[in-house]
Amino acid sequence: MIESRCGIVCTECEYSRKMNCGGCVHIEKPFWGDTCPVKHCCESKGLLHCGACGDFPCNLLNQFAYDKEQGDNGQRIEQCREWAVVNVNKPKPECIDKKYACYCGLYCENCSVKVKVEPAANVLYEEMKKAGFEEVISFIPGGEGFWSFLKSMANNGMCVSCRDGNGGNPACAVRICAKEKNIEMCAFCEDYPCDKFTAFLNVSDGYPVLKHDNALLRDKGWNAWAELQAKRREAGFTYSEEKRKQQ
Repeated sequence: MIESRCGIVCTECEYSRKMNCGGCVHIEKPFWGDTCPVKHCCESKGLLHCGACGDFPCNLLNQFAYDKEQGDNGQRIEQCREWAVVNVNKPKPECIDKKYACYCGLYCENCSVKVKVEPAANVLYEEMKKAGFEEVISFIPGGEGFWSFLKSMANNGMCVSCRDGNGGNPACAVRICAKEKNIEMCAFCEDYPCDKFTAFLNVSDGYPVLKHDNALLRDKGWNAWAELQAKRREAGFTYSEEKRKQQ
């Protein structure tokens, strides 16, 4: 079980009792300050712990591990190595395409547009084409515009994702903020959840499931989040249907 980002075994730490510390994977801020640079670095990269980083062990982690007052003479680094070996032997969820992972925490392939609308558009286009509509569509008022739209949706899809750059609302405040901060997912931002998420988390006009999903992403990492999205996709889940259930 991963107990911290840096390799500290929280269940053996005296501060878990003295300061009622739940461990950095379960809290937003450490009891000793506003932010932990190791935690922030790890989470901003979408990693579960430092041992999964390509720069491991970095100078920052070494400074913490060998600090004269609060260090542990490198024990946390060795712990990260052990966790890394365990994680390497676990299957990686390569069953989802990362380009569909939106900054806010939504996964585009679980959107009703991808699950239902685009497949339906493809069926409608093929059936109308078989029936000869392509030859007579120009005689129908507004037909050419409709046919062009339907053909494009059937062949190219309606939306890729906000991460791709050609989909989503270009004025989305969440998207703009994440790109400006160069953060892979908002859940890894030290300011999450910020005021930009008020509408997103609202049951009436947002996506209340995001609260759970982003907590999972932040606490358990990319693999756990990806596995959840893949299972939902296989089950035919859509955000719109889930939203209706919660209203």
